[in-house]
Amino acid sequence: PGKQFSPFTAKAHQLQEEAFLLGSAQFAMAARLEDGDRVRFVQDGIEYERVFRIDTTMKGTVAVNPTFDRGLRSFAISSYRFSPVKIEKAGKADE
Repeated sequence: PGKQFSPFTAKAHQLQEEAFLLGSAQFAMAARLEDGDRVRFVQDGIEYERVFRIDTTMKGTVAVNPTFDRGLRSFAISSYRFSPVKIEKAGKADE
């Protein structure tokens, strides 16, 4: 369910409580991020703070911000799924 884009997936018990920004190893290198880094970014006028996790199954310079997050407004769920954003490193996950 972690790769599904639906507000209904928020009810799935398999999902972690915290939503992560998932990215490929190539994305991590390009953005100079490490697994576990805390990042900030703005997408469609909404500011997010997420812990970055490397997903080894992803290929290319891409990252996925999950849209099943309960904290999102319905506008964010229905907006275009792909958009460029500026990622800002905000520290480690435990900070």
